Amino acid sequence: MDYTLCDVNAPPALGDANVPANVKRWMWDNSTSTCTLEFEIDEQWTGPVFLYYGLTKYASQASADHAAARPNGLVV
Repeated sequence: MDYTLCDVNAPPALGDANVPANVKRWMWDNSTSTCTLEFEIDEQWTGPVFLYYGLTKYASQASADHAAARPNGLVV
């Protein structure tokens, strides 16, 4: 599920045809610039469970500052 443009695409109601049925909450909070996406997994899983997600067009100022502080520019 692509939530990249959460501030634009979060639906006013969850009954939207483009929102999977297991999504329980999807909202954008302007005051904190936070996207909330809450969903349920309808199966029992054993063992560790890992969630894969990706960030695009994301710039971390802390990483840039850290790299600039190193003489060779490498982040460790």
